[in-house]
Amino acid sequence: MINPSQILAQAMNNSNLMNNPRAQKVLEAYRNHDHNALVELGNNIFKENGTTLDEATKRFMKANRIN
Repeated sequence: MINPSQILAQAMNNSNLMNNPRAQKVLEAYRNHDHNALVELGNNIFKENGTTLDEATKRFMKANRIN
């Protein structure tokens, strides 16, 4: 299973990623344990892509045949 803390630790060592303002906001919210900011960032990403978390979850569940 993938450990989110390990992913974020690796991300902080990636200079290309750390130059990305959105990635910096995500890492800052994570470091500050700001769940609401993380949810808002995620919702904004879905909105920019013309969907919602609920819609994406439904598509994922259907594509992976998860009930």
